[in-house]
Amino acid sequence: MIVRGVQAEHVNNVWPFISWMMEKVCSETGYFDKDDIKKFLEDRDMQLWIVLDDEKIKNITVTEIINFPRKKVCRIVFCTGEDYEEWAGCIKLLEDWARSQDAELQPFARPGWEKSLGQLGYKKTHVLFEKRSVS
Repeated sequence: MIVRGVQAEHVNNVWPFISWMMEKVCSETGYFDKDDIKKFLEDRDMQLWIVLDDEKIKNITVTEIINFPRKKVCRIVFCTGEDYEEWAGCIKLLEDWARSQDAELQPFARPGWEKSLGQLGYKKTHVLFEKRSVS
């Protein structure tokens, strides 16, 4: 398994292979659609990470750098695909990249990630509450 960051200028090259995953995760969250994410990636406002196994893209992760007044974080916006247990072990690469950007990695994750992330030293510090409006 190989984890790779995709440079902004190469997003179009991988897009045909990942757009279905982007569409799936965007429809689940409702915060973005896949075209929003693609633009953020191309504009370097977000970063794309892919997990390859035997030349197949098995997982995608999108991060963004957020500059707070007193702290800089690299937030994992979402992660989707297959074999999450294996992918959790690759989080060190994201931590190293975040550190190279003078930021701390901050996974924004669903409850199912709590155990895996806890084993890597992360603590749950907040709980997000949402109330979906009826359209």
